[in-house]
Amino acid sequence: MSLYQPRGECPTLSQPMATGDGLLLRLTPIAPLDKSAWTVLADFAAQHGNGLLDLTLRGGIQVRGLSAQGAALAPETLPAAGFAEQSPVLATDPLGLDDPHAWGDSHALAASVAPHLPGLPPGLPAKVTLALDAAGRLDDLAADLRLRWVEKDRVRLAVGPSWVAEDTADQIAAQALDWLRRLAKAGSRAVPLAPSPTLPAPPSGTALPLGPVTGSIALAAPAFGALTVAELRAVLALPGLVRLRPAAGRRLTLWFAATVPSQWPDFLAVDGNDPRLGISACIGAPGCAAALQATRTLAQTLAATDAALGSLHLSGCVKACGAPRDGTAHAAATPTGWAITNDHDGRLRAALALRGEKADGLCV
Repeated sequence: MSLYQPRGECPTLSQPMATGDGLLLRLTPIAPLDKSAWTVLADFAAQHGNGLLDLTLRGGIQVRGLSAQGAALAPETLPAAGFAEQSPVLATDPLGLDDPHAWGDSHALAASVAPHLPGLPPGLPAKVTLALDAAGRLDDLAADLRLRWVEKDRVRLAVGPSWVAEDTADQIAAQALDWLRRLAKAGSRAVPLAPSPTLPAPPSGTALPLGPVTGSIALAAPAFGALTVAELRAVLALPGLVRLRPAAGRRLTLWFAATVPSQWPDFLAVDGNDPRLGISACIGAPGCAAALQATRTLAQTLAATDAALGSLHLSGCVKACGAPRDGTAHAAATPTGWAITNDHDGRLRAALALRGEKADGLCV
């Protein structure tokens, strides 16, 4: 029996979620926004939140520690800067047409789908995700529905694991909206509705590497998937930065006017071998009142001394906020130690034991 008690909620711009450090809202831009928009977000988070920001697996950014007054101002302040309400999540590939392998414009198609989302029937489960991938960059992203370009203006639709249709971008988007309506009416995340496959899966894609992607575009990963407002402002101060967006996998995609920088802030990983890349952690103590352990302090220690740990997530309590559901090794703090799951070779348990941490349960 699992000890975990995930909340299953999905905060949005208009419906923030109460957490141990105040209210939390999530934004998932479907395309890059100008630096000026991110300056507004940084100022908003500093004035109305606790100055902490999280990146998400689905390419979102979370503003933490909001007061009730700040949360009430968000639906007016942030859309004026270019941040739109979006539910369900539309997860797009990182570069859009700037990707040299793109068969189409996933960002533009997502923008055409977004206006139809408010008209969906009530009942759509939290965390439903539609992935739009024109370059094969989102294969590792969990999604309920998936639009994947297979050649110029030919897009396949997957419902759950089943590839069920292929058409032009506009036509396949209409089919995806129809599936979202079915999910809403069923109140289910596709399992009872998933049809048998009628098409083969597209060829496997390749995730973008960290660092320069083109001469003027780079992909970076904030350490442990988190930023402070001060760190976001340091990103905005990078020479020549013009646009940016959060990308799937707790990444940032950055567009520059000329060439990408040769020097990067220490809190950004731009090398795929950086040991911090394998570790994610919730805010933990003392930031979150529900947390029982200082997860990010422990994450820093593990990254500095245990490069061979592989992928893992640390949660400050059994709500397991931000934990992947893909079999990643996971430790959740309990009143008497850590509950561990998916630690198949025992590396996480051993690493915690070396630091005097007690593993008091195994979640299955």
